[in-house]
Amino acid sequence: MIDFLGRPVAGLDSEVVFFQAVISAILAAILALVVGYFYRYSTKKSSYSESMFNVLVVMCVVVSIIMIVIGSNIARAFSLVGALSIIRFRTAMKDPKDTVYIFYAMTVGMACGVGLRGIAIFTAFFIGSLLYVLSRLRFGQKDALHYYLKVFVPIESKNIEKFKQYLSSICMSINEVSTSTVRQGTAIEYFYKVIFKPDVENHKVIEEIMRLNENEKVVLYGSESRDLFL
Repeated sequence: MIDFLGRPVAGLDSEVVFFQAVISAILAAILALVVGYFYRYSTKKSSYSESMFNVLVVMCVVVSIIMIVIGSNIARAFSLVGALSIIRFRTAMKDPKDTVYIFYAMTVGMACGVGLRGIAIFTAFFIGSLLYVLSRLRFGQKDALHYYLKVFVPIESKNIEKFKQYLSSICMSINEVSTSTVRQGTAIEYFYKVIFKPDVENHKVIEEIMRLNENEKVVLYGSESRDLFL
């Protein structure tokens, strides 16, 4: 049994043995989890997908096994190209960075499959760390996006202080543009210029503010897009 497992796989180069293939596949699986966790912790909540996480992990292992099977056999390589050419990929990516993660996982898998384990380990941690640092530093962002927020609160509401505390907890910067009474003095209109903290989602902000201001009107729009959220 041991001899059978240790013999070169039929049709592959003589130096490629079963145990080497197993080691490469196991290493690919471990590094695939590293790729997946870098994806998880460097992707915005609004763009994160559990399916994408699983795809990256499985893709890394599958690519490594494909590279092991192909080896240096040109015929197998062309057969693989022909087989994959019938597959049409029509899934739209939520975030362009997802495409980078796909190539990232494929590169790690390919390096494991051809036996370049040192390069595979270096690539997994270096590229992952680079993506994580860029996402945390928000490098490349021209300016923080300002939003204008208009909130109507009943003048007798007991949640005015809670509303202000919530706003402080989700904003990096708050500039109160104006405060005035409306509806014949029955409500207060607050008008702010704000910069939200990273990963704050607009629709959740609207939902929470409407809960605090007793379902009164809330208006949020960006300084660039001018998109309205009511």
